[in-house]
Amino acid sequence: MSIEYQTYDDLLKMVAEFRLEYRNLTDEDLDKLINQTFKIDRATLREIDGRVIYPSLSTPSFTGVKFRNALSIITSSSM
Repeated sequence: MSIEYQTYDDLLKMVAEFRLEYRNLTDEDLDKLINQTFKIDRATLREIDGRVIYPSLSTPSFTGVKFRNALSIITSSSM
């Protein structure tokens, strides 16, 4: 199964929704399922999650911040 997306922002939102839907899985199993479903590699997933560590910086990437913002919007609107 592969899910199509048009923009990177679409991907961020879809991954956030996917994580909510399958939150009963372990992080490792969920990461594997996301990699297979969205056809993205581990590096892209780490970037989306804000787990990219830059040699000179220890702050999360902007993409990770966008992902967390998308996740918070989704969770707050579903309540």
